[in-house]
Amino acid sequence: MLDVSAAAGMPPFTSARFSVAGRPEIAPHEVPYQGATPLQFGYYLPGPNGTLRITGQALSASCLVGTGSAAVEVQIGRVSAPVSLVITPLTDVDPACLAARDASADGARVRDAGKDAPRDAGASDAHTARDAAADRSVPPPACMAATTACPGASACCSGLVCGTTSLGHVCCGNAGAACKRADGADCCGSLECVNGKCQ
Repeated sequence: MLDVSAAAGMPPFTSARFSVAGRPEIAPHEVPYQGATPLQFGYYLPGPNGTLRITGQALSASCLVGTGSAAVEVQIGRVSAPVSLVITPLTDVDPACLAARDASADGARVRDAGKDAPRDAGASDAHTARDAAADRSVPPPACMAATTACPGASACCSGLVCGTTSLGHVCCGNAGAACKRADGADCCGSLECVNGKCQ
């Protein structure tokens, strides 16, 4: 059982991702969570018995904005006493990543506001059709690989986020993501590259 809370000073976030260090066969688990109130949930951990470390990461869109971990004692067939896991803000959140998130939210608000605006059906429909055709003709931008400096989360290739590693603000993998660098520079935050996975 985990009692999850967000420390004071956390920037806004929308979900929490949990992973188990050293156990790549246990898939990361992501839940909607904004940190306003404590989050309590059960986490199934198969044996063997022993101590494991669970890492919690706060995500805003694809931005990693906070992290925390807790040691838990696994005993087969037993429900553990609740363990506290506090997610604290990262010291260096990529400003470009947060700016991209804010711009995306502003764009959504503008689009929603435009739904109710009156329009000239003939001219507007023709313009919309031209825009849609133009959008289809433009290829999507190439994504940025791990360890590449990133302007925002949307620039990183699938499975990567824009986070902080020893290289600075780069595209990197969260817990469970594939990695190649022995120094862990392609894994976000304090995660390390162990057996080809960020842990």
